[in-house]
Amino acid sequence: MNFKYVMLACATLMAGFTSCSNEENLDGAEIIPNGKATVAEIVLTQQANSTRAISLSSTPTAAESVINKATLYIFNASKRLVKQVDFAPTTNVKTVELTTGTHYFHALVNHPGTAPVFSANSTLAAVTAHLNNEIPLTNIGFITTGPSGFLMSTLGDPVAKNLVEATEAEAATKNPVELKVGRAMAKLKTLFEATDRATQQPATGVLGNVKYQGANNPNKMYALPNYVGTQLEAPYFTTYSDPNVVDQTKYFPTLPGDFTMTTGWVNADGAESNIVYLVENSNKTPKEGNSTFVLLKGTFSPEATYCYNGADGTELGSAIPTGTTFWCAATADKKIVYKKKFFNSAPTSAVLAALTTNLNDGNTYTEIIEYNNGEAYYAFFLQDELQSTRVAKFTTARNNYYGVTINSVSDLGANTPKGVVPDKETPLGAKAWVQGTITILNWSTVTQTGGI
Repeated sequence: MNFKYVMLACATLMAGFTSCSNEENLDGAEIIPNGKATVAEIVLTQQANSTRAISLSSTPTAAESVINKATLYIFNASKRLVKQVDFAPTTNVKTVELTTGTHYFHALVNHPGTAPVFSANSTLAAVTAHLNNEIPLTNIGFITTGPSGFLMSTLGDPVAKNLVEATEAEAATKNPVELKVGRAMAKLKTLFEATDRATQQPATGVLGNVKYQGANNPNKMYALPNYVGTQLEAPYFTTYSDPNVVDQTKYFPTLPGDFTMTTGWVNADGAESNIVYLVENSNKTPKEGNSTFVLLKGTFSPEATYCYNGADGTELGSAIPTGTTFWCAATADKKIVYKKKFFNSAPTSAVLAALTTNLNDGNTYTEIIEYNNGEAYYAFFLQDELQSTRVAKFTTARNNYYGVTINSVSDLGANTPKGVVPDKETPLGAKAWVQGTITILNWSTVTQTGGI
């Protein structure tokens, strides 16, 4: 038998993540029926592109680049499975016997379980559908820092290539095929610059010691990106859209009850080491309860002129010390909080009654909100302004690196993490929690700037 060879390169792609057509990879050529035997040499490599806006490095870290294990699914011109090839651990070269003509290639790298095995002649559609069985997650570490390493996959449709006759020595020049794979999660870095911390603050106080975490990470994902047309659809795409009600227990960290961090708070200093990872997330109807956001936590220090005695309502004459618990007045349903008077102790009913009378703003203040140790919380929803539809704008896509710059604080935030999303059914775009900018870098990167 006259064997032929082909060189295949599988690269971790740092470019924008979009759906692509199989035929685009054929360089304008027609699909060619399969013929003579040939051999493919598969090479896994790394690739990165430039960055923009906020300082984000598109170059993956060593941990983000390691190929602990990889499986390649190869289909013929009829889109039937002809080979399933496993790489040896940490190995990036593999030689495979194939035939000439058109082939399609899907790659799955560092699958957290055992890569599925399919029978020969399985259709591309069937294999893709099975690979996209939902992967249940208990935390983001399962697909990042877990034993298997960073889950990666082919970006968009499988790579298509017309293979020609070649000897093993000629494979690299006659039949090069690059398989571009991207990490199956997003990356987030948040910065609240020192200059803005000092100057872009509300008159009522100063927010400091700012930390952050990613919130509304779905607890399910697909191994491969699931595109319907040009829209990326995650497992919960229609589950919690109108008129369906969001089930917050399907996201982590959970917000409605006791707030549980999965990886802890991270300093919002823009340091490359202070990043978090996010699960791919898209929703037919983006809501505050189902869309991914940056959860910010800081210590709010009230200005002296806004500080009052909770016992009698008189001015304190000095600031409530930073890190000390203070209280604010609120309406009975606690939906309206008066944030221009901070009390050093829980205000009495007489103080609240006097505040209602003196303000005369149409509200009756009968409840109090406690800010334990002066901690305040804010939400900043991730969005890509370059997208043309509202759904795509609020989609958190795999292999995207989101850089968020907070450049101002407009007011005191919520007193609990749960409070940043008081109504999870509120459609996104109805209000702005944080003013800032987002940059999408490549890994692919997204930058966003604004205030809270």
